[in-house]
Amino acid sequence: GTCAWTDAIRDRLAQCGDDDKRQLKVDLNRLGTEESFGQEQCTQAAAVLAAGVCGPNKPPYYQGMDEVAKVAVTASRGHFQKAQEQFERVLRLQVCAPPEQELWVKFMQLTRSLSGKISEEFGNMMQALGRQPTAFVDPLHMMMMQDEWSFMFRDWLPLVYRQEVFTLVQKDGADGIVAATLAIVQAHRALFSKVLNRLSSKGFSSADMMALTGELFKEICLGKGTPWQSRYGKSYDRFLKKLKETTARKL
Repeated sequence: GTCAWTDAIRDRLAQCGDDDKRQLKVDLNRLGTEESFGQEQCTQAAAVLAAGVCGPNKPPYYQGMDEVAKVAVTASRGHFQKAQEQFERVLRLQVCAPPEQELWVKFMQLTRSLSGKISEEFGNMMQALGRQPTAFVDPLHMMMMQDEWSFMFRDWLPLVYRQEVFTLVQKDGADGIVAATLAIVQAHRALFSKVLNRLSSKGFSSADMMALTGELFKEICLGKGTPWQSRYGKSYDRFLKKLKETTARKL
C-alpha cells in the first residue's frame, strides 16, 4: 500500500528539495502500510506535512517529522486544524533536528571497512548450507562498498530504529551488521528485492539472492545450536521484534 496524495498536497510538497521529497514520500508510504493507521489517516498526515514544511519560512523535511504528523493526526481524531497546531507546536520545540549526520558518515565508513569481514561471514554460512558462497557474497560485498547497504537503512528504516542499528553495529561490529541485515531483510522482503534489482545490471540474479537469504532466515530461526544462531540469534531476534512492532509489513 501507498499513501494517497491529493493534487493540492502534491503541489505543496513540490516545494521540497528532491532529496527531502523522496524521503518524505518513502516515509509516508510506510505509514500507509500500517494497519493501525491506514490510508485515510495517512492522507491527513500528508496534508499536515504539506502545510508545515518546505514552504516559505517553513523548515525543510527531516525524517521523524512523519511520526510527529502521525501522532498529531491520531490524537486530533480527524480535526485537521488541531492536528496542524499540534504538529507545529512540536516543531517549535526543535525536536526534529536533522538526522545524525556525523554519526551517519561514521556508520557508512564502518560498513565499508567491515565489508570484507561480512562477506566472509556470509560465505561461511552458505558453505554450511552446502551452497556456493559466491552467489550471495559477491553482490553483498558490492552493496556495502557502493553504500547500497547503508542507504537501504537510511531510506526506509524509521528514524528511531536507525539509532538502534547504529548502536548494534558500534557494539558488535561485523556480527551486528549481520544480525541487523538479516532482520531488516526479513521484515522488508519486497523493498530489499528492489535494492537487489539495482545490482542486476552487474550480472547477479536478485531472485537467487532472495532464495538464498530465505534459507539463512530459516537456519537462523530454526537451526538451534548452529554457530551463527548462537552468535547472531539474540541480536537478530531483538531487532526483528522491534521492526515488527514499528512496521505493519507482513513477513
